[in-house]
Amino acid sequence: MRRLICVALLFVSTVAFSKEFEIKDHFRLIGSNTSLPLQIVPLKQTPAPNSMHIRIVFPQDRAFEKSSNIRSQVRILGFPLGVRTHNSSIPSLRENPNGQTVRVMIDNQQPFTLTLGAEDSEEANLDVFRKSLNFRLPKDIPEGEHVMRVYPVLSYGETIKKPRNFDATTFYKGSRKPTIQQDLNKPYLTYNEPYGEYKLKNANDPILLDFYISNCSLGRELYKVQVTINGEVVAKLYQWTPYLIYGLSKGSHSVELELLGPNNEPVPGAFNHAKREIIIQ
Repeated sequence: MRRLICVALLFVSTVAFSKEFEIKDHFRLIGSNTSLPLQIVPLKQTPAPNSMHIRIVFPQDRAFEKSSNIRSQVRILGFPLGVRTHNSSIPSLRENPNGQTVRVMIDNQQPFTLTLGAEDSEEANLDVFRKSLNFRLPKDIPEGEHVMRVYPVLSYGETIKKPRNFDATTFYKGSRKPTIQQDLNKPYLTYNEPYGEYKLKNANDPILLDFYISNCSLGRELYKVQVTINGEVVAKLYQWTPYLIYGLSKGSHSVELELLGPNNEPVPGAFNHAKREIIIQ
């Protein structure tokens, strides 16, 4: 038997929306001491207003930066930072204490987070739905070509899956040597979750699996995302939606996401295979 659970989420903008997801029979064991088998369960992606928008102001596309002190600015509209995304039906997902944030990824490295503390002080009194975030890129970025990707995330880590809620730019530091083999006009994948450490209250609590895709669509006869955990292929995902991973034991795990084409072959591009090490506590 399948259960359909509807939950309501509310942005500070007072726009309410619903979220549906399915839980399989044996997931009723949640709350017991019985370990669950490894399962990946789809969620319906969180709706968001069409007015939401993010874009990179600096560095400009193809900019050449001579200094290691690279100035960056991101502008975001319609997405309140610093607030918690209410989702009472999934209380076990890891919450960011800084609330809703913006993630910045350089090349294919683990992203860092922009919070309200990054906003420009002269714009601090602007409406919460219109922010300019000013920051400096890490100084240890090597010379050569780089790609910066930015996207807003809900407080429990999910991306907003609309074209205006993701931006990317190419820039150079100290040299125009091409080092990134990724065409941003072709299909590519952005790994979002899971990453880092998870302190689960219950051994059967799930963790979030989430990604952003660009320039392609997912489907059984289209592109798909392959999931590998601890070196074993465990799933091919045909829907662009968040997922829950159940059944990971305590300890270290490797999670890999890879974009496959309609022929089930890996899609060329440096961003189309990403691997993260996570720790379950």
